[in-house]
Amino acid sequence: MAIARPTFKGKYDGKDIWSYKGKVNYSIEDLDERIKLVHKVLNIQKEGEYEFSNDSFWKEVWDTGICKTDLNKTDFLWSETNIATTLESMGTYLLAMDNDETKERYKIYKKEEDFKAALAKEKRAIDRFGDNISLDKNNEFKILIPNGNYKLDPKPSINKKDLKKYPPLQDYQNYLDYLSKIIKSDEEKKKLIETLKTKGVTRYLNEYKLWGFLVNAIGEVKKDMIKTKELLEQPIVWKQPLKDSGYKSYEELDMFDKSHVLELLRVHRSMEIVDFQDDLNCILFDLSKLISECKFTDTQREVLNMYSRGMTQEKIANELNITQPVVKRHLNAIVNKIINKYEENYSDWYYLNICKGEYKTCSKCGDIKLVQQFSKKGNRLQSQCKQCQQK
Repeated sequence: MAIARPTFKGKYDGKDIWSYKGKVNYSIEDLDERIKLVHKVLNIQKEGEYEFSNDSFWKEVWDTGICKTDLNKTDFLWSETNIATTLESMGTYLLAMDNDETKERYKIYKKEEDFKAALAKEKRAIDRFGDNISLDKNNEFKILIPNGNYKLDPKPSINKKDLKKYPPLQDYQNYLDYLSKIIKSDEEKKKLIETLKTKGVTRYLNEYKLWGFLVNAIGEVKKDMIKTKELLEQPIVWKQPLKDSGYKSYEELDMFDKSHVLELLRVHRSMEIVDFQDDLNCILFDLSKLISECKFTDTQREVLNMYSRGMTQEKIANELNITQPVVKRHLNAIVNKIINKYEENYSDWYYLNICKGEYKTCSKCGDIKLVQQFSKKGNRLQSQCKQCQQK
């Protein structure tokens, strides 16, 4: 089914799609209650064994020809319309509610210490009560995931070893402990405010402003600790890799790979003068020879010429008045013929230069070909090659 436009804005009997969209209540946790709500929103009526909406809106949507059966390239799929997505959201609303209390649950831990503590707690319970224990969270699987982007350098931090190794860092830590103590104690904050008043500092006359100042101060002290550690430790800092010099290597080119051949066809062009000192020119020259040896239909030849000029599949389809999937099938057929011709030529080269091969003359076309290109009948080879037999 398809529809001319993805958004249907019509009204029937005073109702449009917004009369049903967004009317569900996700706070309901009982499946039966959710079903009742959907029935109420859609005005579901039961007649015998069947249920249907009694609203004129849903009847008219299907009965007045909004749905289309004859598709063309400009039509949208019915599943992309706002009507279909609204019904889909209500189905998801019901499917998302699962009353199975024995369902497996997963708990994700981002800190390794929390993960180990949870495992230790579970082990103590199993050691005490056995395997058949009944915990609050039954069938729970614990999963530890790495925190942060592993591709990025780890953020610098200060640990206990650093405090012992570099004495200046301990002075910073003592100051951090002092600031943290003030933040946690209301009495300490009042004492500090009075001390600041006696010194003429009036910017922090209430605890809220003082709390903001202390939080910022702790952040700045931590930054200074990291810089001090780097000065004392002098770590190796890896610079950004140099940019690619721009030299291209075609060693990874695989003429048996359809995607590689498709990309080569993009840059293929007829060349009167070939620079054999350039790798790409040599590759394109060989590709031109392969194309000249292949037998294409008239449509395939047109598709190949347009594709080589850089036209997209959509533009080719519009130019030839065909659908895009048909263009894709033509391109696949073109690439397959090129690869088959390349395989044939490569086999000849291999069995002439690398490994001695066995050859036979075709009784129909008269060409000398490898025995692999002849079918067998019992223990004997057919007189005609496979290509001639298919004609």
